[in-house]
Formats: sequence, structure tokens, C-alpha cells
Amino acid sequence: MLLRRTCSSKPIGLFCGSKAAYTTYRPKSFTPNDSQNVPCHETLTLLHRMIKLLPRALPSTAQGNLSSFMESFEFWNAIMARACENLTLAGGRPARIAVCGFGEFSGTQDLVTALLEEPLSSDQNQNEHIRNRWKDRVGRRSLIITNSPSSQPSTIVTRSAYLHQFHMPVEITETLSITHPTPNESPSTRVIDECAAQDLLQADAAIIVCNPLTTPLSTLLETPLFTRNPNSILILSFTSLSYSELRSQPLSRFTYPMIPREPAIQGREIHFVDPVRALSAIRTLTSNPHTPNIIEKFQDEYMSSNISNLTTSLKSLLSPSGNLSGGSLQKRTALAQLRGALHTCNLSLTKARGEMEEVSMAVGKLIGRMEEATAKARGEVLGQSDQANPSRVGDIVGVALKAAKQEMKQVMDRLTWWRMFLRVDEISTTVSQTLQRSWCQNLEKHLIMQTGQLSSLQSDITTATSLLLSRQATPSFKSAVLENTLNQLKTSQDYHLTPETLTSPIFSRSAQIVKYPTMSLHIAGQRIVLGMAGGMVSSVGLGWAGWVGWLVGNGEGLLTLTGVDAGTAVGVGLLGAATVIRWAAGAWERSKRQWWEDCNRVSDGLHRDLIVRVSVFIHG
Repeated sequence: MLLRRTCSSKPIGLFCGSKAAYTTYRPKSFTPNDSQNVPCHETLTLLHRMIKLLPRALPSTAQGNLSSFMESFEFWNAIMARACENLTLAGGRPARIAVCGFGEFSGTQDLVTALLEEPLSSDQNQNEHIRNRWKDRVGRRSLIITNSPSSQPSTIVTRSAYLHQFHMPVEITETLSITHPTPNESPSTRVIDECAAQDLLQADAAIIVCNPLTTPLSTLLETPLFTRNPNSILILSFTSLSYSELRSQPLSRFTYPMIPREPAIQGREIHFVDPVRALSAIRTLTSNPHTPNIIEKFQDEYMSSNISNLTTSLKSLLSPSGNLSGGSLQKRTALAQLRGALHTCNLSLTKARGEMEEVSMAVGKLIGRMEEATAKARGEVLGQSDQANPSRVGDIVGVALKAAKQEMKQVMDRLTWWRMFLRVDEISTTVSQTLQRSWCQNLEKHLIMQTGQLSSLQSDITTATSLLLSRQATPSFKSAVLENTLNQLKTSQDYHLTPETLTSPIFSRSAQIVKYPTMSLHIAGQRIVLGMAGGMVSSVGLGWAGWVGWLVGNGEGLLTLTGVDAGTAVGVGLLGAATVIRWAAGAWERSKRQWWEDCNRVSDGLHRDLIVRVSVFIHG
């Protein structure tokens, strides 16, 4: 009786739901898929909408700097296009089961072999063909195992009864183990084949196998192959390793087994399976299938390996609900792929939001630095502003102008009317030389020094801006337009600072004083000298005429016809000469006062010019 039960078509399915079920971890939040509530045409509509959304939400591989190709638009666009194609197939397709392992000791090949081998089969060549399926297949990373005829070189055709126990045709895609990173590497450096990733995400049931002794579960939960496929099943394989194999591996290859927290695996199933133990039980039964002790040992070992619970989960995942047909499985898989794509888009948007915050913080820091430099630049270049009158600058320019005016005052005080009379042709030369010698010399040196400091500050801010525009951490915000604008500013004439950038108002205002007020003073001096000379000649001539008449003995002198005697004529001449001298002195003082008024206006203009020049440089 026991032998007849064991000799059924497939011993793997005998012990589903047995006492070993306690080793299966099923989250409380796991609920059956309700894709039957979504009509097929609505699923196609959702797929087409997702295809239109992908280029807007996901970066392209041409942009580069992707942490994984599974974050690219091209990867998910191919998956969505394949899902649309599957939904529109007239004859349907076989159910796809993808098996992939993480780590060298995951035991993926032993798991698939244990599922497909038949210990009581009369055709042992078939079992041998399954065991040696990877032989002479160097360079291939995946194999398709099916019971349908196929001419593809990557396809293994088998008559295993395991593939016939499902309600629809089934094919298994087995992928070589994916190596996990070392402790010094990031999860993004994991070697993942793009075709294998598409097989896992497009599968109706994805089985991911890892050995928690050698592969940290935290590493596994970070990979999109597990988190973005709702139809995935996690197999924690406690592969039996010999002592020599353990001794040959470094200690860093091993980690402590742990069960991840429920939110990280919500909606997933986890099974603890020992593929080596299941395979050993099958080999034991194959060696002697007629001994009751061997059969009992096979049952105990096979049940303890917990591999039958994996078959139960696969049947539950691939079986129809109610009156669903095979097309509903494709629709359910398409909806699962939609959820994976949406999850990827959400992660991409979250990453973009983080990049925006990072760029905003960097821009804010740069703006704060510029505002701080702006606040300091005016005070350092022109001095502190007058609190009572902020429109006027403070000490530096005011002290320089005050010192220049004091030196000019000494020269102008020495340039009296009688000295002006003697040096009338040298007035402009004397004033110009004194002005060039005393006009804001210390201010000019100060501005040249500040120009060098501003040039260094400008170079630092430009470098920081260029690094911000070209930073590789946020490629989404890399703008060729902004870089071109910055390059244009750097090559413009106004960008480069020279010693004349800030000191040019000093020279222009000095030239303005020389060209207009000083020339007016020079012309006024010449006019005063000519007027004084004419008045003096007339006055002296009048007095001379009266004096000459008295000198020759004529009592009335030469002015007899006018009725003026000689003494009166001499007195009038002397009075006219004094009047002319007084007029000349007053006119010269008025001309000097006019020069000072013009000089003060030009000095105020120098104040404004320096304020505007510094403001234009700082604020652009």
C-alpha cells in the first residue's frame, strides 16, 4: 500500500500541505490577486498609458549615471510592450516560472533538479539529461525548460511529470546565480544580466533563491528583482555544505540568517527549503525503490526539505480563481508588471524630488554666499554707509576726497589775484598738476587692492556655479543652456576685472575737473588780467594827463576842455586804479568759489559713480 502511494506519477506533489508547512512564512498582509475584477481591455488601456508615462518619469540609458538598468525607460518600456503583446495573443502562451539564485551557494540548480527529477521513472536518461542540462553550455546565463518541442539552443525539452500537474502549459526559465556584492561594495555593483532581469519581472511566478548564510537578506531586499514583482516567491535555501567547503571560504562571505520585517516583504511568500536534502532523498529512492525503509526515509527527508510547499505556492499562484481562463493569468501578470513599473516610477520621482531638494540646498547656499559677499563688498570697497543717510558712502571715499580738497585748498589759497596776474598763463597747468598729484591717490590704491579681492571672489563663485551645473550626483538638472549662459558671461568684456574697473571713475572725474572747471578758471583769470590791464591803463592815463599839464606850468593841465583841474585828474586816476584792482581781486575770488562749487559737484558725482560701479559689478 505504501509502495503504491509512492509510485504515483509525481512524488513531489504527494506531501503538499503536510506537517512541514510550519516552515513556511506567510505574511498576514498576503491577499489573493484580484486581477479578475479588471477587464482585459482596461488592462491594455493601462499598459498603453503606462508606456506614455514611462519616458516622462524614468531616465533614458542615453543620459547615463543610472544606478541600475532596471531604472531606465528602455527596460520597462520593453516589459510593457511585451505585456501588451501577451494580452493580444490569440492562442495564449505557457505560464512562465522564472528561477534565479543570489550568491554562489544559493542552490538554484539543485532546487530545479529536485523539482524535475522523477525517482521512479523508467527512463533514467531523462533524469540524466536534467542533471547535465548546463553541461556544454558555456557562456549562457539562462535555460528554458519545457515539455513542448523547440529548436532553440537555450531550450531543454523534458517529459518530466512535474510540468504536467498544473492546469496550463508551464515552462521554467532557470537563470544562473547572481553574485551579491562584497561588504565594501554597494548593491548597485551587483552583477545582473538584463535579459535575466526581464525574465524574472515578466514571469507569472518568480522564484528567487538565496542562502541566508552567505547572502544578507538586506541585500536581497534592496534589489528590484524582488521588491518590484508582486508574483515573487523567496526561497531561503539552507544548502548543506561540507566542512572543507566552509573552511575554504573567507569569514566575510557568511552572515547571520534572519527573517526580514513584514513591511519589507508585504504580499510575498517566504519558504525555507533545503534543495540538497530533497535531491538526496530522490537519489536514495532511485537507488532502491522497493525497500520500505528506503521509502520511509525518502518520505521523511523529502518532507523535511519543505520543497513540496513551493509546489503548493506555485499552484496557488498559477491556478485560476472561479471561472477565470488562461488569459486571466496573463492579465494578472500584466497588472503585476504595471505595479512594478509604477513602483519604479515612484522611486524615480522620489529620487528626482531628492535631487531637487539637494540642488535647492546647493543653490540656496550659493545664493547665501553671494548675498553675504554682496553685503560685505560695499562696506569693504567703499566703507560703511552712513546710518543717517544710507545713500552716501562713508569713510573711505569721504576721507580721500577731504584730503584731496585740503591739499587743493592750500594751492588755491596761495594762488591770489596778484600771483595769478604774474602767472596767468600757468593757472590750468598749476591746478591740473596739483589735482593729479593729490586727487584720491590713497583711494586709488585701495580700490586696486579691492579689485584683486573681488576678482578672487568672482572666480570662486564662478567655479562653484560651474561645479553645481556639472555635478554628476544630479544629472537630471544638468542644463546645457545654463552652462552656455555662464560661458558667455565668462567670455564677455564686463566679466574680467582690471585695475581700471573701479578706479576709472576717479580718472574720469579728475579729467572732468581739469577739462571744465579748471579751464573756466583759467579763462576767467585771463579775462580778469585783460580787464585789470585796460582799467589800469585808463586810470593811469587820466592821472598822467593831469600831472603832465601841471608839470609844464599850465594850471589847468591837458584837461582844460573838460573843466577838470590837474589834481582832480590825478585823484580820479588813482581812484580808478584802486577800483580796477578791487574788481580784479573780487572777480578772481568769485571764479575760485565757482571752481570749488564745480569741484564739489564732481566729487559728489564720484560718490555716485563708485556706488553704481560697485553695485553693477556685484549684482550684475
